Amino acid sequence: MVIKKLFLAGLSCGFLSSLQASTLDIYQDKSIYSYKNNKTYLGFNENIKVLCDDKETLFFMDQICPEDEHLCKASQEINALSRQSKEIENTLAVIDTLITNMKLSDFKSSEILEQSKKIAKENASLSLQYDTLNAKISKESNIFLQQAPSMKSANLQEICKGTLKLEFSASEIGFKNSYEAEIIDKKNIRIRHFLTLFNKSGVDIQADKAKLYYRDSQEYVHQREFYPWIISKSEEIRASLKKAELPAPMMMSKAELSDSLEPAVAIQRTDEREYMIEKLNLPASPKAKTHEVMSQKMSADCGLSAYSYMQEGAFYVCSFEPKVQIETNDMIVKKGDEILNASARGEYRDGKYKLFISRDRDIKISRKPIVTKDDESGIFGGDIKKKDGYELTLLNASSKPKEINVIERIPVSTTHDIKVKLISIEGVSKSQYTLEENGRIDFNLTLKPNEKIAIKVLFELTYDKDISVNY
Repeated sequence: MVIKKLFLAGLSCGFLSSLQASTLDIYQDKSIYSYKNNKTYLGFNENIKVLCDDKETLFFMDQICPEDEHLCKASQEINALSRQSKEIENTLAVIDTLITNMKLSDFKSSEILEQSKKIAKENASLSLQYDTLNAKISKESNIFLQQAPSMKSANLQEICKGTLKLEFSASEIGFKNSYEAEIIDKKNIRIRHFLTLFNKSGVDIQADKAKLYYRDSQEYVHQREFYPWIISKSEEIRASLKKAELPAPMMMSKAELSDSLEPAVAIQRTDEREYMIEKLNLPASPKAKTHEVMSQKMSADCGLSAYSYMQEGAFYVCSFEPKVQIETNDMIVKKGDEILNASARGEYRDGKYKLFISRDRDIKISRKPIVTKDDESGIFGGDIKKKDGYELTLLNASSKPKEINVIERIPVSTTHDIKVKLISIEGVSKSQYTLEENGRIDFNLTLKPNEKIAIKVLFELTYDKDISVNY
């Protein structure tokens, strides 16, 4: 019986402690902080929504606050500086009044000179103090308002005996994912994932569990029902499109972030685009906190590529298969201590993630059309046969050999009325290129230092003489 009572008591304590656990839920549109509070003091924020046991509660703003709170100390220091500034301002006003009301007949000429010197010296000293104090007040106030929306403290009318819940806007508490890629060599890459959290709410957060969501707290889903697929005249279709009602777009908030890396905390990935942090200490601060989520080394295929038909030059790209979803397409790319790109773009393509890192200015590429002779195009029976093509010129202007994958193309037809045939590729061997059914040509080349090569691609179009083609 005694063991049973102890077990029930322990179970009860554990249950109560779990009920009283503080939580922070950060969504894209707002954040919700639930906790127990034995004070009426909330923080320095007049915009928060306050609920006690899920009932909205009134609060008031005041200059008085607990002195052991760091924001309170900062606020009181600013107020003390403001009082000093006001005292000096009043003293300067008194000196100005004395000077205005001074009668020269009340003093001897020698006394007038002496008094003028003293007044001028005191006035200059006080003016300097006044300007210095106001500059300090402005600086400290700006720092304060970067971590709190208000200079006055928010306080409850009475202590909430239940669970206190505070709701903040997305601009006051939020987070952002960021990534860093380290190029180890052509075959290996390391991806580091970071979470950056900021708190500008004026309320210090201490949460037993914090959950971070890449979605709004209440997602909007438009009502849907079946509509028959009706064919109408073009005029009727255009009229119906003008009247169509579109669902309201959902806006995603962006946060201001810092680069400082905080000591490691346990961050769990609970679902796609959802995270949980235990024992999160997130005080109101002008600086954001960045924590590392994971670091993974993985195989990669890195090298130079160029889509020569787009005439944009060569670029360095890495292709790899991440073990977890990459949730933002901007990342810092490094090689050793060198930053190759502070904002490289990436995307998922064909089951892999492609990271476009930097341009190679040493590779010069030009593409010119080949003008065919009249006797190479003409009408044969009822068909027109037209020869066309282009010439690629590639130059490696560096002192090092470079391997490059050049992507080219020939036209492809979507109808039986038009046929396309590759005639020849000159300037490279057959082992240096591949041709796919979709018209893609991949040239895998190695250019020696200062080497220049020319590639000619020639193809033939066959189509009915009564139709015109565009490509």
